[in-house]
Amino acid sequence: RPYSSASASKALLLAAELRSLKETGEPLDSSTKTLLEAMITYSDNDAGGGVYARVGDVGLEEVAERAGMRDFEVDPGFWGGARINAGDMARFYYRLERNLVGRYRDYAMGLLANVTSTQRWGIPAAAGGGWRIWFKGGWRPSGQEGTTGAVTHQAALLVHRSGQRLGLAVLSTEAPGEGGGFSAIEGITERLLAK
Repeated sequence: RPYSSASASKALLLAAELRSLKETGEPLDSSTKTLLEAMITYSDNDAGGGVYARVGDVGLEEVAERAGMRDFEVDPGFWGGARINAGDMARFYYRLERNLVGRYRDYAMGLLANVTSTQRWGIPAAAGGGWRIWFKGGWRPSGQEGTTGAVTHQAALLVHRSGQRLGLAVLSTEAPGEGGGFSAIEGITERLLAK
């Protein structure tokens, strides 16, 4: 089922920027680091817009194609309106290291591992000890003009100390917050990891 991505597409923007740096041979300078850190660790939308202005729809499409995301579609001119589904996002995260190309892969992985504590609901809250987690969420309340309505998403790579590796994505049309999308994603994750 397709969903509007909201900030879940910021992981693809991160991958597109790394791909661009690799192709041009340019270094990861301080202004780019500032954009990427704000976009991933704090989910800053202005930073997301700044990265999107650099990589565009073509950058997002290239990342999705190389990641094997079969149903990804851009919303031209709006990174947060890209169409995603859970299978594609889980596939992207399962192969995260391969999708974050170039010499700055470890830096990018560090960003996805260190999302601010206020956004560590859902998958990180449910996973508990034993799992290392790299993730990004996306959410939007209802009533925002020009959108498809409320969404709450998270997608992640989880690696257990036993070596088990899991790409997981939970996407919903639930409003963000406790008792809504945050709790729904946590509950689904708990059930999946209990098996």
